[in-house]
Amino acid sequence: MVKYTTRPLSDRAWLRAPAERATSQFKVTWSQASDLLERELNHLDATGLVIEVDVREQDLRLDGTLRAQARVESPAVIVAFDSKHGPLLYRSDQYAGAPSYRTKGLQAPWQHNVYAVALTLEALRAVDRYGAARSGEQYRGYRQIGGGPAIVTNAPMSRAAAAEVLAKAAWPDLRGDSLATATSRLLEDPAYRPQVTRLAQRNTHPDTGGSAYLFDEVQRAITVLRGDR
Repeated sequence: MVKYTTRPLSDRAWLRAPAERATSQFKVTWSQASDLLERELNHLDATGLVIEVDVREQDLRLDGTLRAQARVESPAVIVAFDSKHGPLLYRSDQYAGAPSYRTKGLQAPWQHNVYAVALTLEALRAVDRYGAARSGEQYRGYRQIGGGPAIVTNAPMSRAAAAEVLAKAAWPDLRGDSLATATSRLLEDPAYRPQVTRLAQRNTHPDTGGSAYLFDEVQRAITVLRGDR
């Protein structure tokens, strides 16, 4: 079974309304779904698989797995990993889960969306098979968030540096003592971070005129402040 780390959703702005989700007809087990995902990831030489689920930080164990009684707010998932085509990211909240009468197969609604991502990867790989596009071209729209210079993800980022990245992204005009104050508060007050995080993500996202490189730096800073690295 594929190995992965679970994280809370880093972005909920893309979620659809519950009424817009479909009932899943998938009948595979979680073991079969994760086996397919692992196979497709192997074809992509993937590493560092992270599956973001709509849970709270306290719903995760220290080893990066969901607690048995975790409260999952929605079936949405973000599946992200590094690959031979660069960092790739897939979102899905298409499926609300299986019909209530079904007792076998995928149990958690979010697992249906992970399986949908695995099927998407399988379909994308078929593009290379038929030669209708240059090799790897079909992954371009899923790069996170493509176009900017690559980040060396194994280079260390301190918590202080991460806090400064978020503060500068949220308020680009901050300087001197004001920047130092915002940075200190981010380090000392976890309750203050969500509003700053949202503002930093909005300011740097390429869809709102930001920079792919800065958006990736913001995402990395969020991870550092959560204690992942």
